[in-house]
Amino acid sequence: SGLLLKDLPKEMPLIEPLHKIFEIDDLRQLRGFTGEWVVSVFYEGERVKVKRRKNSLTITDTEHNKFGIDDEMRKSLRKLCKHDYTIDGVVSDGKLYINDIMYYEGNDVTDMSTRERVKLLRGQFDSHEHVLVPGPHNTRITDEEGLDLIVTDLQKTYPQLLLRDIKSTYMKGE
Repeated sequence: SGLLLKDLPKEMPLIEPLHKIFEIDDLRQLRGFTGEWVVSVFYEGERVKVKRRKNSLTITDTEHNKFGIDDEMRKSLRKLCKHDYTIDGVVSDGKLYINDIMYYEGNDVTDMSTRERVKLLRGQFDSHEHVLVPGPHNTRITDEEGLDLIVTDLQKTYPQLLLRDIKSTYMKGE
């Protein structure tokens, strides 16, 4: 059992999407989804995890190495929310785009549904010039009937999207 403990991650990893699809019809081949979706823009850039504990900010990449940001983004992250948090995001073109949240105000929120986590981000966090919270411009909620329309609309501007089942959780280590 001592060998198993060595393999466990010390930090919660940033999860990668489980299935890649290239056409929306490919999704119909997959099973186990509820039929309700959170569709988000997935920005090209450096994937990061941001941890705020009191006045301390730690930003790491997917390999858990420290990731440097400029002072303006650091100021925006401090103004984002007054509570402690851990967020998953992408740094692209001088901005940090928030994808998800893992920790908020002393609580692990990874077991909350995607809908609840998006609601938490929209309700408790404020976008600033260099840090953007998911909003109607880049994140939409839809059912199976509206999925094609939402995907087509967002792909007019953004080539890569992230589709998450509305009831899915942020699965540690997946």
